[in-house]
Amino acid sequence: MRLIYCAALQLILDWCSFRGVSTTVDPYWDISLDVGQEALLSPSADGPHISLEDCLQRYIRPEQLGSAAKIKCARCETYEESTKQLTLKTLPMVACFHLKRFEHNSKHRKKMDTKVYYPQFIDMTPFTAAYRERSIGHEKKSNSVVADALTKNRNK
Repeated sequence: MRLIYCAALQLILDWCSFRGVSTTVDPYWDISLDVGQEALLSPSADGPHISLEDCLQRYIRPEQLGSAAKIKCARCETYEESTKQLTLKTLPMVACFHLKRFEHNSKHRKKMDTKVYYPQFIDMTPFTAAYRERSIGHEKKSNSVVADALTKNRNK
């Protein structure tokens, strides 16, 4: 069963202008996807809806952890706010998605009626660590090309 359903999730904590980074890789058996709030912002005639791809995109987007979760930077000796980024380090043969369909607050729990649209087949590549690393590398490279072009034009 482990060979079929288990894979690796990568968590990157990023803080400080000196590029403080911590990377952790842990096994996962399923991916818990929130189907809440943003689906309610785009309701359709048949009620609130969201796609599986949108849920996955929300799952891997960077999350600012705020002042309650500051990390002490060993290099500059200050407490810094951090950003958390989840990506899929490896993919299982069979992916299981846990759709979190309950909304909790201090007084009650409510089941959401959000419809989740999912394709027959899904390309999981955009949600992987390797894809993100390639994208960031390409972004840095194109930014440096633009910066080089601007510098060359100024020196003329």
